[in-house]
Amino acid sequence: MVKTLSSVIELKVGRAYLSRVWFLIISLMIPKIYKLRLRKISGYFSSCKRYFSKYFLVFYRRHDGNNTKVVVVVPKKIIKLRVNRTQMKRQIYSLCLPLLRKSKGLELVFVINKSITTASREEIFENINNIFSKLDK
Repeated sequence: MVKTLSSVIELKVGRAYLSRVWFLIISLMIPKIYKLRLRKISGYFSSCKRYFSKYFLVFYRRHDGNNTKVVVVVPKKIIKLRVNRTQMKRQIYSLCLPLLRKSKGLELVFVINKSITTASREEIFENINNIFSKLDK
């Protein structure tokens, strides 16, 4: 008898945990090579340009490396609970990942706006795709 992943998890930890496991499989964090360590860079915001979109305020600048690095900032003023802020970050990172592999030499900081809370996943992806196409020129 072959057991699937869902049946094994269901037997071991119960049905409530199953939805969390599938959520983690769908929206994983990005690899370390694509993460921007913002706290280690002094004066980042004074040396970068800004781009305004419907759902994001994007701070960006070029760098000499091969990889595009990104960080997502979700203010507490917009999303109160930490769990929900982390979930939003993971969703945005998972939408950015295919675009990060294609673009080269950018450092991006995505600060989300209040309007993202009512947007669908497709609208957010379209907006992120537009941002990458405009900034990657």
